[in-house]
Amino acid sequence: MKDFFNKYSFAMVKLFVYQCVIGLFGNVLALTFAKSVPLKIIVSVFSILFYSFLCYMLVWEIGSKDNPAIEGKRMKFNPLSGLYMAFGAAIPNLIIATIHAICLPFAGSDKLLSGICAISRIVLLFIEGMFTGILSAIKLNGMALNNFWWAYFIISVPAVIVATVAYILGCKNIHFTKVLLPVTPEEMEIKREKKMRKK
Repeated sequence: MKDFFNKYSFAMVKLFVYQCVIGLFGNVLALTFAKSVPLKIIVSVFSILFYSFLCYMLVWEIGSKDNPAIEGKRMKFNPLSGLYMAFGAAIPNLIIATIHAICLPFAGSDKLLSGICAISRIVLLFIEGMFTGILSAIKLNGMALNNFWWAYFIISVPAVIVATVAYILGCKNIHFTKVLLPVTPEEMEIKREKKMRKK
């Protein structure tokens, strides 16, 4: 596990930075269209998809770089590497979400816990702002989703799924986004070599 963190720690940091940047972007959009529930949901979905695309591109590239070592038997293929990377990047989210979940039941009766609960929610909505529109627009039993502690755990799941799939596809050199990824001369040469080997 230590070797894994040494190798992929920078990728985890980049995933978290991407999340914060797109989170800020999502918050701005949600505030801009705050008066329209449909538009708020649309811009939130757009922000989530954009963030997912960035995660996919980053982790796919890492998988693609690991591919030669895996094929050369210098490295063992681990299909859960993408999941671990995304989970590592989500650790700050999960820690803050846990603090929020613990403090929420006592928020009405204790000033300190109320303050911690409010701050933790603000931080969560800031660093995961791409979900702000959906969490505030969609209601369950008359309450917006951002009032439920479990919602802040669930919103970390999409990135984990995307990263898991992206790493596997990267290792297998399968492009879901081939239209957006130009084929480099190096990739063309690798493909030619693989075809020659098969013959």
